Amino acid sequence: MSEETANNSFAVSQPARLRVTNICGSVTILPGVDGEIKVAAVKRNDSGNADRTRVEIGQDADGRVMIKTHYDHDYGLEWLAGSRPCKVDYSVHVPEGCSIEARTVSATVN
Repeated sequence: MSEETANNSFAVSQPARLRVTNICGSVTILPGVDGEIKVAAVKRNDSGNADRTRVEIGQDADGRVMIKTHYDHDYGLEWLAGSRPCKVDYSVHVPEGCSIEARTVSATVN
C-alpha cells in the first residue's frame, strides 16, 4: 500500500479554532493539550488518483487551523473512466474548548 504522510503542529490561542474539509476517508478528533493543534494526515495513494489529490494544512492569519483535501479535475470525461480522489485519513488533537467545523463528502467524522 502506497501512502503519503504529513505531520504538523500549530500553536493556538483560546478559543482555538479548526476547520476540516475532506472528500473521502476519515477525520478523527482527539483530545490534545492546551495551546496546540496537532495534525496527522495519511493519503492512501492506491485508493484514487494520487496526482490530482492534494492535502493542504496550514494556519490562517487569524489563528484558525485549516485542513483541506483538494481534488483537481479537468471537468472532462475522466469521471467516466473512474478517476476519483484518494482517501485521506486525518487524526487531529485539539485543546479543550476548541471550535470545530468539519465538512465531508464521503468521509466519516469521529
